[in-house]
Amino acid sequence: MTAALKIALLSDWFFPRWGGLEQHILDLAHQLQARGHEVHVLTSFPGPEEMDGIPVVRLPGLRFPYFGFVISPLPFRRLKQVLEGRRYDVVHIHTSYIAPFAWGSAYVCQKMGVPTLMTFHSMLLQFARVLKIADHLLHWSSWRVVFTAVSAVVGKELEPILRQPLPILPNGTDVAFWKALAPQARPPETLRLVSVMRFGPRKRGAGLVRIFARFLSRLPAGSRPAHLTIVGDGRLRWQIQLIIIRLGLGSKTTLTGFLPRTDLRQVFQNSDIFILPGRVESFGISALEARSAGLPVVVHAGAGAAAFIRQGREGLVAGTDEEMATCLLRLATDENLRLAIADHNRTTWPDFDWSRVVFLHEDLYRRTIEDHGHH
Repeated sequence: MTAALKIALLSDWFFPRWGGLEQHILDLAHQLQARGHEVHVLTSFPGPEEMDGIPVVRLPGLRFPYFGFVISPLPFRRLKQVLEGRRYDVVHIHTSYIAPFAWGSAYVCQKMGVPTLMTFHSMLLQFARVLKIADHLLHWSSWRVVFTAVSAVVGKELEPILRQPLPILPNGTDVAFWKALAPQARPPETLRLVSVMRFGPRKRGAGLVRIFARFLSRLPAGSRPAHLTIVGDGRLRWQIQLIIIRLGLGSKTTLTGFLPRTDLRQVFQNSDIFILPGRVESFGISALEARSAGLPVVVHAGAGAAAFIRQGREGLVAGTDEEMATCLLRLATDENLRLAIADHNRTTWPDFDWSRVVFLHEDLYRRTIEDHGHH
């Protein structure tokens, strides 16, 4: 694309709340900005009016206690004023499974005739039934919105409602950044496992600790000890800490809290295996980053990351928690397999580098604007 666009990236959630969706939106904004586009983030989440060089338009309103999503009409009245004043070429809405600001904004945008895309970033599960009921009432599937999904597994959930395949707009990563550090020569005394997540219900931090405990209990006598580092934070941190104490894993587990990417890359450099325990991860950006850094990755078969983690190539894929513990045991006891996967991941590039992913976004923006002009 040659012509510069004025683009709004809109979401219920954005920094200073931390998570994969928030990081993706910020990264996408930077990539589009570097390509010459004018990019603003629009969100109902409170915070500063600029984030790492990206202008942020905050549209606050009454928020639901504890969960934090907006429950008042005020943000939509303000959104209408912003859209009228700023005249964006395209609005790209990013939604998760509970996102009233995103859905209300999609309604406002298409009623105002603004070219609009909406990307689903979460697996729907039981929420798919809610969307079907909402479609009967609101007919949202016939809105003038281009609906997209972050991965094929999410797209498959939406196909029955929309009655057509969805375009895929995946997460991206800067592969060169993760490959910039050479693997560190460490004394082989300890096998180091690492995971990255927000401590929320779907991420299964508690399940991760139980998987690690099961793996430890099955390590053969004489094996080198293992240690698990969990990078992240969130409202269920207390639950994970409690399980670590109950299982007596305090000396074998480290919770680092959130880490900037340069620090996370250092953690990856000092680790041997990455594990993503979520069964309903729509994409798994942290798994992509770990794979780019050269770590063998263990994921659940139903998760979006299984699209780029192939069995025995980039890592191991498990169907259950029991199988996940078995995968960890296999990588711990089969040094040749672990080193072969690590070498493959260090020397190859996944398909989701930003150089390709930003082009997919630009191309769909252009087609959305053109189709809108033909109506």
